[in-house]
Amino acid sequence: MEIEKRKVRMANFLEVMSRAAVFALNSKSWLQLVSIILYVWNSFSYDLTNPLELTETDSWKPLTVLAECSLYLLEYL
Repeated sequence: MEIEKRKVRMANFLEVMSRAAVFALNSKSWLQLVSIILYVWNSFSYDLTNPLELTETDSWKPLTVLAECSLYLLEYL
């Protein structure tokens, strides 16, 4: 089964955003982390992608990192 280009683009996007979220977390730049999380959420809404569609790729890894970073943000707040 061939993976759609849209899913591959979203997987690459999530990889970049997860690295940015880890950087923001390590530098304790909380406002930047909030912006990253909102940007990822808006991209899911705009692209009408749900996380279950991305199970064909390795997108669960960056999604887990983003979820962990958002939990650290909630802990900080």
